[in-house]
Amino acid sequence: MDPDRLVLWLFSDGSLLLADWLRGLAAWLRGLAATYPLLAPLPGWRVEDRFRPVDALGVADVPPLVLTRAGLDRPELLSATEEFLSGATRHDVPVQLVEVPEGRHGFDALDDTEQSREAVRVARDAVLSLLDAK
Repeated sequence: MDPDRLVLWLFSDGSLLLADWLRGLAAWLRGLAATYPLLAPLPGWRVEDRFRPVDALGVADVPPLVLTRAGLDRPELLSATEEFLSGATRHDVPVQLVEVPEGRHGFDALDDTEQSREAVRVARDAVLSLLDAK
């Protein structure tokens, strides 16, 4: 491991932690990745405002992101992902989107299909390329 070149890769509701990393760039952070992310708290969740990735976009320079979207995910998660992608576009945040149209939330563990395997490979390769950047 090279402590000067790291990518943080978050899954599901752990993706709410992206917000802190979107607000300030650490010198060692080469990129961020999120797989079937929860990018806004679900209705009824009481979450501190600092855990709202959409609101953190545009606050600081942001490293490139790799975002893997499961097409059959919960509507609330897909809606928040769309909102996040729109915000990223508005703020010129580079996002590589990996689509898994037939993927469910947790597809990487639940769906042993070629589409799932390919999405994992593409996301892995994208994250590795972030480590080689700069």
